[in-house]
Parts: sequence; C-alpha cells; structure tokens
Amino acid sequence: MELDKPEVFLKKLSGAVDQLVDDKWWIDRDTIRAKLEAENTH
Repeated sequence: MELDKPEVFLKKLSGAVDQLVDDKWWIDRDTIRAKLEAENTH
C-alpha cells in the first residue's frame, strides 16, 4: 500500500473516499485541496 509514501497513499485514500461518498460531499473538498497544495509548495 506504500503507507510510507504520503503522496501515493493519500491519493489512494482520496479515491476510496470519493467512491464511498458518491460525490455528495458536505464540505468543499476543492477548497481544501487547493489550500493543501498551496501549503505544500512553500
């Protein structure tokens, strides 16, 4: 599962969660993803 590689594991986890919620998020996931990407570029 490559648990020691967050860049791989988190993408897989995100895909699994997407399937579970069937695109009916109660939060704005795109805003959160954008914020995380901005923080990781610094």
